[in-house]
Amino acid sequence: MKRLLTLALLAALGAPSMAQWGLRATILHFETPAPRGTWNFLAGLDHDLNDRMAVGLDFTVAFNLFGEPEAEQGEYEGYLVDYALQRKVMGLTYRSCYFFSDNDNGASAYVGPFIGFRRITYDLAPYVTTFYGLDQPAWARPVSEETIVFPVGMRFGFRGALDGYSGDIYVGVGTTLGDKDMPNAPYLLKKDRLGGLFLQAGYSYGIGW
Repeated sequence: MKRLLTLALLAALGAPSMAQWGLRATILHFETPAPRGTWNFLAGLDHDLNDRMAVGLDFTVAFNLFGEPEAEQGEYEGYLVDYALQRKVMGLTYRSCYFFSDNDNGASAYVGPFIGFRRITYDLAPYVTTFYGLDQPAWARPVSEETIVFPVGMRFGFRGALDGYSGDIYVGVGTTLGDKDMPNAPYLLKKDRLGGLFLQAGYSYGIGW
């Protein structure tokens, strides 16, 4: 019996583990809490449960990849409203996926659901052009508001094995749940308003073991 236990232990230690882990990061992650969309830094953790199933957790934070956004012009109550918008977006996403072929020795296409949350802050500085020295309308004041929304959807991609270098190219489509009526700024253009359709796309790279 003692010999059998020793052999079993040696076999277990020598057998390759089916569960793989990986770390990923990218600045090439784009998503649309509002139609204009945001570029995001992404850092995440991957875990392959077996050759066909995997889960992961991503942290994202938006940044201005192409510099500060230009001022936009909307309209409200007959006024033309110029506004500068600063958006701050950060959150977490939990995802799982099913690979269409064994991913232990090579890359494979996959599909799977994702769910997460985004904390979104809008900082607005509107300016209304008035005539004859009239004061700015009462609603044309700086606004800073925050909300939390929950993107839910499906993701499609192509990912390498978690063995050394690993890359993942993906697209996702879903909906955004939660309070999307923020901010209280009726002059905002549609592309800056939080919407129901949530899209994402990106390419991430990392290491696995």
